[in-house]
Amino acid sequence: MPCDYKKYHPEWKTRIRPEILERDGHCCKFCKVPNKTWVCRGKWGDVEVWQNDDGQIFSAKDGSPLGDSYVGDVWDKRRILTKIVLTIAHLDHDKTNNDYENLAALCQKCHLGIDLKHHMKNARETRTKKKGLQDLFNNEQ
Repeated sequence: MPCDYKKYHPEWKTRIRPEILERDGHCCKFCKVPNKTWVCRGKWGDVEVWQNDDGQIFSAKDGSPLGDSYVGDVWDKRRILTKIVLTIAHLDHDKTNNDYENLAALCQKCHLGIDLKHHMKNARETRTKKKGLQDLFNNEQ
C-alpha cells in the first residue's frame, strides 16, 4: 500500500527518514538485513533466518550471523528472493510522534510484525462499524 505522506511531518522525506536510515546504518533495526539487497527468507532447522547472496545465514530475530554451511530449507525448492526496502516505523503507531526514539528503520517483515496487533484492532473496528451499518439498514426494511 502506498504511503500517504500528507499524514506525516513536512520534513519526513527530506530530513527525518534519511536521518533515521543513517542512524540505523541502512539496516533493519531488528533483524539487521541491509537496505536495497536481495535475500531469501526461510528456516534453517527450526530458526527463522535470512540468507544473503553470499550464502551467509543470519537470524531473523536479531541479525546475528549463524554461518554459511547450508543445513535446512532456507532456499527452499522455489528460491523466492525478496528485495529489502526499509521503511521508517513509528513504534507506538502514532504518526505525529516523531521523537527519534520512537522511530526505527525496519524491513517489510519486521514492520508488519510490530504493526500486526494494531492492524488487527483496526480491522476489527472496521468490521464492527460495517456490521453496525448493515444492521441499521436491515432494520429499516
